[in-house]
Amino acid sequence: MTGIETLVLAGAILVLACVALTRFFDWLGVPVLLLFLGVGMVAGAEGYGGLSIGGPGIARSIGIFCLVLILFGGGLDTVWSSVRPVLGPALSLSTVGVALTAIPLGLAACWVLDLPLWTGFLLGAMLSSTDASAVFSILRSRDIRLRPRVRNLLELESGINDPMAVFLTVVAVEAALDPRTITWGWLLIRFGLEMAVGALVGIGGGWILSWLTNRLKARQEGLYPVFALAWAFLLFGLAAQLHGSGFLAVFLAGMTAGHRDFVGRRSTERFFDGLTWLAQIVLFLILGIMVHPSELFPLIPRGLVLTLVMLLLARPLAVLVSLAPFGFGMRESVFVGWVGLRGAVPLVLATYPLLAGVPHASSLLIVVFLAVGISALAQGTTLSVFAERLGILDKEIDQTVPDSAQSLSPDIEEIELMVPFGSVAAGRPLVELHLPAHCRIVMIGRGESLLVPDPEGGTILQEGDILQVLASPEDIASLQARLMPPAT
Repeated sequence: MTGIETLVLAGAILVLACVALTRFFDWLGVPVLLLFLGVGMVAGAEGYGGLSIGGPGIARSIGIFCLVLILFGGGLDTVWSSVRPVLGPALSLSTVGVALTAIPLGLAACWVLDLPLWTGFLLGAMLSSTDASAVFSILRSRDIRLRPRVRNLLELESGINDPMAVFLTVVAVEAALDPRTITWGWLLIRFGLEMAVGALVGIGGGWILSWLTNRLKARQEGLYPVFALAWAFLLFGLAAQLHGSGFLAVFLAGMTAGHRDFVGRRSTERFFDGLTWLAQIVLFLILGIMVHPSELFPLIPRGLVLTLVMLLLARPLAVLVSLAPFGFGMRESVFVGWVGLRGAVPLVLATYPLLAGVPHASSLLIVVFLAVGISALAQGTTLSVFAERLGILDKEIDQTVPDSAQSLSPDIEEIELMVPFGSVAAGRPLVELHLPAHCRIVMIGRGESLLVPDPEGGTILQEGDILQVLASPEDIASLQARLMPPAT
């Protein structure tokens, strides 16, 4: 076989092995992130597979590609109405908290690893952000339900703290190569511009995505997720070209689009759920392949010390300071401080100093590997115990019912409504009617034809359409109001 065929075969085998073993690791109570790292090491140059990535540049490119998928998918899953009450504390954690995590961890790295000041801070910056997908994959696999405020805070913080970690890492790389390039006033302006541009591109791009999708009128349902995928990368590239944060842009774009109804939303969410898992597997496999056991073992004692500083000192203190103005109790703050698992982002950031030629970059990669692995093992296996001991579990019975199983109201009525001439709904997709939760349009009469509405809401309404509706009287009145022509 040729080189590319061998690579494709090896990659497929590795991904299949990771997927097949996830259930076993869940049964053991061990986070699957460790599985992905372990499989990568076994397949690496010093393992049984003898695989090599081909350089930090390729690893970084693949990592950025995967992060765009993870962040956009995470944004789609983020419910704005749920996370809005914790916006303040989440912003504090994702900025002040990230910086306060990086500083003590960087100072500890200088002492433990005998590094120059900026190189030590570089390590702290790479390990300063948390991973939402890592946290929630553990919560879902063990059916752990946290209090809504804590769960929403973790979700939003983990989604928006990556840009701060990327910014600090880039600054630290530049300073480690030449400290004279650092001007504090310009750094503040640069940070503000990056975040502002990223936020504008993301929010505006997410709104435009939902608007365009509703007017795409594609006959094939599978094209809607493809359109969203290409749009996510377009926004990332656009934000980067404008010197903004591309990672912030794609997360906010996903969250903004997810806040609105658009055609193909369910299939798009399922599509990105699968891509997110694939991206995580690929990222952890790459880091495992890049790490050589011969270089790993001598650094284990010092890497363990630094990881303990991160878990027991840097992150908890940063959380306590960041959440102090927002009325969070000590139990909640302690839990948030402990749950900050490291995951995909530090793996990508570890390639930055390698690519830039920063001294000690290979040692930094090893320490990141150890920190991510120990974090997954220590925090992942104790998460449920901490939640129960600190009283963070949600004791209320979940009354929510999946959409497919929702029952209609007892006073349901069947009625036919016409889309009047001049209606604001004419020429627009059904999804833009924003139907009430218990309202169903089961059939549409159009001339001599009967149409079954697109379950994704893509059916375009026309003047004179007859809608056969199942709904309560209140919902019928609401729907009638949405079909009326605009007031003159």
